[in-house]
Amino acid sequence: MPKFLFVVAHPDDEVICCGGLLSDVGEQSHILLATNRYDDMELVYERMKKFKEVVGACGATFDNLKLEAYKFAHSNNDAIAQIRKCAESADYVITHHPMDFNRDHSELSKMVVLATRNLGCSVWFMNTYAPEMISSFKGSIHYKYKSSKRKGELLDIYGDERYNKYFVLCKDSMNSVNGKSYEELYEPYRMELDYESFTSKYDRANDL
Repeated sequence: MPKFLFVVAHPDDEVICCGGLLSDVGEQSHILLATNRYDDMELVYERMKKFKEVVGACGATFDNLKLEAYKFAHSNNDAIAQIRKCAESADYVITHHPMDFNRDHSELSKMVVLATRNLGCSVWFMNTYAPEMISSFKGSIHYKYKSSKRKGELLDIYGDERYNKYFVLCKDSMNSVNGKSYEELYEPYRMELDYESFTSKYDRANDL
């Protein structure tokens, strides 16, 4: 079975940006979280508690790079080495877009690009839901995930009103071709593996 590595900047990115895909392939997934280091220790505890709940609900595993929030640097060789070690056993690596408006997102994405050089994995950039639009985002991969209800339940774990489940799922619905399915958009940075083979295994009927 294909193995998936999700490299995300902050707790909640794994649900907002790619929760549909993660919920479908969770047991074949490993999440590499870049940070849980914030100045507010109470915030750290609450966010990590929710993050671990999401990981457990999806049947995934995780590691933490323990970078300091809002101070990421794509020249961090130690972080690049850790990402590469995880990516060596992955078929698909999912991460942020290098042109993302959020600096942590864009710097982490660049680390992933550097870490996966000369590896055979496919790298997909995920779309971030935010008021700012990434003009260069192409979104040529339309992933129809299995259950909008399931993704909604994962969003409920965080309960963040900035990105409530209705907003996120509405955006997913707008990405669908017929208005009746929910799709997450991904832009391939590198796609050596056969996407048709991937979709035959994971592109299933929606449970709406």
